[in-house]
Amino acid sequence: MPGGIRESLSKYQSRNGAMRLCVGIGRSLGTAIVLLVCVLPGASAEQVSSATTRASSGSESQGTTLASATPFARRVDSPTLFPFMASRYEQTQEAISGYQRSGVPLVALHGQKWQPAANGEEPGFAYFVPEIVGFTHADLDHAIDIFLILLLAICFASGTAGIFFSVRNTPSRIAAIIGLVSTLVVTSLVGDIYMAESAIVVAVVPWALYFSRQQKIGTGALVFGFFAGLGVALANLTRVHAGTPVVLFLAVLLFAFRASVRKRVLVAVLVIAGFIVPVAYFQALVSRRDAVLEKVDPSYKPIVPHHPFWHTVYFGLGYLNNDYGLKLEDESVDNKVRSIKPGVEYLSPEYESILRTEVFRFAKTHPRFIFETLTAKSGLLFIILLVCSNLGLPSALLYRKPWAVESAFWLVFAFTAAQGLLANPNPDYLLGYMAFAVLYGVLGIDFALAQGVPERRSRLGVARESSRSWAAIAQRMHSC
Repeated sequence: MPGGIRESLSKYQSRNGAMRLCVGIGRSLGTAIVLLVCVLPGASAEQVSSATTRASSGSESQGTTLASATPFARRVDSPTLFPFMASRYEQTQEAISGYQRSGVPLVALHGQKWQPAANGEEPGFAYFVPEIVGFTHADLDHAIDIFLILLLAICFASGTAGIFFSVRNTPSRIAAIIGLVSTLVVTSLVGDIYMAESAIVVAVVPWALYFSRQQKIGTGALVFGFFAGLGVALANLTRVHAGTPVVLFLAVLLFAFRASVRKRVLVAVLVIAGFIVPVAYFQALVSRRDAVLEKVDPSYKPIVPHHPFWHTVYFGLGYLNNDYGLKLEDESVDNKVRSIKPGVEYLSPEYESILRTEVFRFAKTHPRFIFETLTAKSGLLFIILLVCSNLGLPSALLYRKPWAVESAFWLVFAFTAAQGLLANPNPDYLLGYMAFAVLYGVLGIDFALAQGVPERRSRLGVARESSRSWAAIAQRMHSC
C-alpha cells in the first residue's frame, strides 16, 4: 500500500446507502475525468562485522554517493525525476549504504543495524539501484532515475516496434502512437516501481499479438518466448505480480496456436527457462545474504516476503465515506487489529487472520455497504476501460476477433482489475489494466478496418496485409 505502511515491531524485520453510492459514483467520475485528461493529450560475514565496527565508531561515513536523506511528504515532492515513495527512497538509501559497506547485495544498513534490504518486498529494485551506483558513481537520486528511464526506454521501444509489426495500416498506427504515448505519460506521472506494471505489458503483448497473427512458430517466436519469460520474471522481481497477467495472456494465445504440440511445448519451455534464470539468480543472492546475516547475528531469522491480502481487502472497505470508522489508511487498519489484540505483530499470519474474521463479519452485518462500495469501484474501472480502449471497445461488439485473442484480453482485464476492486482503484494499482485496455483499443480499430470497410479500401488501392491476416485467422477460428 502506498504511503502508509508502518514499520514492524519485530527485532529483525522492518516494514518501513444511496447517498454514499452517489458520492462514490461522483468520486469515480471525478477520478475518471483526471485520467481522461492524462490519457488523451561478493563478501564474507567478516566484512560485514568489520563494517559494523566502523559504523559504531563513526570512523567511516555513509558514502559520498548517497543523496541527503531529505524527507518529503508526497511522492510528487521527491527529488527524483519521477514521483517516488518516501519510505522506499529511504530503504533504497539503506540498501546502497549496506552494499557499499559490506559488498553483499541485498544487505541494508539501517542506522547501525544490519538487515535485509527491501523489507521483505521484491528484491529487484534494491539490487539494481545499488549496482547502478557502484557502476556509474551516481548519487541516489540519479541512480533511481537511471533505473526507471532504462525501464521505460527498453520496454516502450520494444512495444513500439512490436505494435508496428502487428498493425500495418495508417489509422491503426496513428491510434497505436497515441495510445503508447498516452500510456507513457500516465506511467511517468504515477512513477515509482509501479511503472513496471505497464512497461512489461507494452514490451511483450504487441509481439505476442504479432506472432499470434502469423500463426507459425519459427526462430523469432522461440527467441521471443525466452526473452518474454525473462522480462516477466524481472518485472515480478521489481513489482509484485507486474508480469503475471502477461503470463496469463501468453498462455491463452499459445493454447490456441495453430501449430504442432511439439512446437508449442518448445515455446512454453523457453518461456519457463527465461523466467527461471533471474528467479534462480535472485534466490541465490537472497540465500547468500541470509547466510551472511545469520553468521553476523545468530538470532537473525530470514525474511519471507509476505504480501498481505486481508489487510488490503479491509483497507479497500474505506473507499466510500462511511460512519463505520473505515478509511483508506493503513494506520486505520492496523489500529482496528490492535483494538482487538494489542500485541499482535504487524502483517503477521495472526494479524491477517484477525482481519479475515473482521472482513467476513462486516460483510455479513453490512451487505448493502459492501454492494455500494463494489458498485462504485466497478463503475470507475469500467470508465477507465472505456476511456483507455475508446473506439476499440464498441468495435469489439461489431467486429469479432479470434476467440483466443478476445479471451486472453478479458482474462487479464479481470486479473489486473481485481486489485483495484479489492483495494483502491487508483492508477498505482491499475497501470497494467490501463496498458492492456489501450492495446485492446488499438487492436479493435485494426479489426474494424479489416472487416468493416474492405471494398472501400480496395477502391482506394491500399494494401492491408496485416488486416487481411487477422480477418482470415478470425474466420478460421470461428468456423472451428
